[in-house]
Amino acid sequence: MHPVSSLDLIALPSRKTSYFLSLRLQLLRKTILSQAILQDRSHGYQLFFNFVRNAPQSQRSFYFNALRGSFASIPAIICGAGPSLSSAFKILSSLENRALIFACGSAIAACSRAGITPHFCVAVDPNEEEFFRLKNSFAFEVPLLYSTRVHPHVFSALNGPFGYVRSQFSDISQLWLEEELGLSDPLIGHQLSSESISVTSMAIAAAEWLGCSSILLAGLDMAYTGNQRYCSAVGVSQTSKEKHSETTPDRLLIKKDRQGKKVNSAVRWIMESSSLSHYAKLHPHVQFINTTDGGIGFQSIPYQPLSEAAQSFTQEYDLRGRLHAAISSSPMPSLSIPEKLSSLRSSLLNVIDHLRILSNLKPGSPILAEIEMKEELAFSVLFYDIFRILPHISRQTSQWPVFLELAQKYLDVM
Repeated sequence: MHPVSSLDLIALPSRKTSYFLSLRLQLLRKTILSQAILQDRSHGYQLFFNFVRNAPQSQRSFYFNALRGSFASIPAIICGAGPSLSSAFKILSSLENRALIFACGSAIAACSRAGITPHFCVAVDPNEEEFFRLKNSFAFEVPLLYSTRVHPHVFSALNGPFGYVRSQFSDISQLWLEEELGLSDPLIGHQLSSESISVTSMAIAAAEWLGCSSILLAGLDMAYTGNQRYCSAVGVSQTSKEKHSETTPDRLLIKKDRQGKKVNSAVRWIMESSSLSHYAKLHPHVQFINTTDGGIGFQSIPYQPLSEAAQSFTQEYDLRGRLHAAISSSPMPSLSIPEKLSSLRSSLLNVIDHLRILSNLKPGSPILAEIEMKEELAFSVLFYDIFRILPHISRQTSQWPVFLELAQKYLDVM
């Protein structure tokens, strides 16, 4: 567990309450970022498990990055799974040929249950919960945009086509594979802030990449509107009391919604609201509109009811036909991915062999073993920052067995 995963800040009542609350929020946000980085790296073998199983899927995918600008001047609607999404269903159902509809994570099941077939589904969550939600959806033939960190069972819940996204959500192993594939396009979402940790962020960046002229946000409450976390069509009822956690990301904070009423939010949602506002400022050529009825809103994204915003979508397009043509002309590069993974595994075996010497479990020169270990492909791909994760590693300490144990966990999932 992260050493400060349950950190909080308290103070005695004073006249500087607003200053204290601001300081507390800053501290909690920094803690979340630090925790996320350490969690990803110290338990990176869990994400690597997903990567190993998802990498072969990329050969059967289309390359989403190749679609850059292919939907210029067409509006996009990004659907989150917040409670307010329910009020948007009727209007969304009338926009199939006038705007690209993106359903993110749990919103995939919500939209499909409401009879709405999005143009794109987007999934990046590495947890199995993502699969449980998707298997209850009816969006079987909708293109799915994914990152290799997503839970591998997701691909059994949908028929595709599947779109590989080279994005800022890529970890080092994915970037290594992309280099082997000869992919060098800019990372989608590279201008997202470090606080952009949600699937919604990736969907918004994907819409901007396609050249969409306006991006509307629906169901992005980022709060417990009506004391509910999800839209009812998700099929999961979760109140703020049920979700309340002592971990920093889900720590409840009282915020004001768009009407100025108090509502429960969480640190992770405040971070997301801030990061999306930041992204909108960096892209003034795109018209961002928040159409979410409830929630805490966005500092630099104006609100407009979806019914009003959609009135400007007067032109109709054969969006699904255009999408099919774009996908058909954007295959992934051909390469024997199993062969590349096999070479990575062989290199990992060499790293483990060197670590056995450094851990005094095998005879050999520790100095030479450390030098040769650092020259291995597996070291540069999987353990490039190991000396920051385990900062006390040296030939004079007993930390090498800890490194060896971590390396063995990576081998076990290959």
